[in-house]
Amino acid sequence: MVSRYAQDLNLVSMSHLQSMLRQMLTKENVPNVLEWEDTLLKLALRIARELTFTAHPHRQGPDMDVRRYVKIKKIPGGAPKDSEYVDGAVITKNVSHKSMTRLQRHPRVMLVTFPLEFSRVEGQYIPFGQILRQEKEYMGNLVSRIAAYRPHVVLAENSVSRLALDALAKQGIAVARSVKPSAVQFVSRMTQADVFSSMDKLALEPRLGHCARFRLQTFDHPLIPGRRKTYMRFEGCNHEMGCTIVLRGGDRETLRRIKHVARFLTLLYPHFRQMQCLRTTRFVLATVYHLSISVLLLRPRTRLP
Repeated sequence: MVSRYAQDLNLVSMSHLQSMLRQMLTKENVPNVLEWEDTLLKLALRIARELTFTAHPHRQGPDMDVRRYVKIKKIPGGAPKDSEYVDGAVITKNVSHKSMTRLQRHPRVMLVTFPLEFSRVEGQYIPFGQILRQEKEYMGNLVSRIAAYRPHVVLAENSVSRLALDALAKQGIAVARSVKPSAVQFVSRMTQADVFSSMDKLALEPRLGHCARFRLQTFDHPLIPGRRKTYMRFEGCNHEMGCTIVLRGGDRETLRRIKHVARFLTLLYPHFRQMQCLRTTRFVLATVYHLSISVLLLRPRTRLP
């Protein structure tokens, strides 16, 4: 197994890293230590290769921590080998209408944090029929402004009215409502999408997010709370922006312990590579220096006239 990673770490460094990983897994009372060791090393190698941060040469302070760019998602069930590296964002959410798309290539992603619903005036008597007309007019205007951007997917941090859902579904737009703020920000970073904080922002022509593929993935397993859970996957994002690690192969408690080890390994592996590069550079410089001295000593002396 060591030979698989030898091109990134020499045998001594790899052996030391494996020893540390095995100790951490044993300390966390993780079953199938060898299987998890192989799985986590593969994931750490992929993270170290992909997250080079060449697009962020001036990172400072907390931004230097690679763990800020790695989201770890725990999905009970399956086997350790089912764990995967996703070059994008994975969030726990389903679309809000059965007719909405579950797969879209090269989607345009819109993120909104304001409610997509009509706000009634409190403390003022208005006939019910007039309220319905106002709501229908307002929602029609709002949906038209959203549809003008031609998004394929809309993630709403707040509530979305039934009128808006039905109208957006007819436009072929997939909608997820009550999305966690942290998930909205994560998808924003991965897809490079601006966040619409109010209806007025729709007039400013902000940027929609993009990725290679959007799809829904549903898991059905006895270890999952409620047995079924659906996830939204935004795949094929700019690898410089981060990634998602999906952990599978145990119950929630086992995966919680694996996540703790994985986060530490994510930070540890790049440091081993940097240390090896430093040692290699020092060796090369020392070799060049000694060769230069040898050339100077062997050069024939020129006689003065």
